[in-house]
Amino acid sequence: MRVMIISIYLLTAALCLPATAACIEKDIPLSEVPAHVMAAASGAVERIVIIEAERIVEDDAVIYELEGAAGGIDYEIHVSPSGEVLGIEEDDD
Repeated sequence: MRVMIISIYLLTAALCLPATAACIEKDIPLSEVPAHVMAAASGAVERIVIIEAERIVEDDAVIYELEGAAGGIDYEIHVSPSGEVLGIEEDDD
């Protein structure tokens, strides 16, 4: 399954440009990810095992970046605080 929402992914990637002083990227334990955010990420890719989480904040906008793997493929899933999946990046390296 290959799903990509490029505009949202680019927005997420651009959140923390070096010139932006108000950007904070923080690794967080999976236990600190809201349950509905984890559920959204887990439902976005069949059989994914989430192993890492990051909370990105810029100018009061928050995005959770969850990393995991399924079927030998690594994924990054971007989820809003409300539980909306904003984008999925598949890494086939």
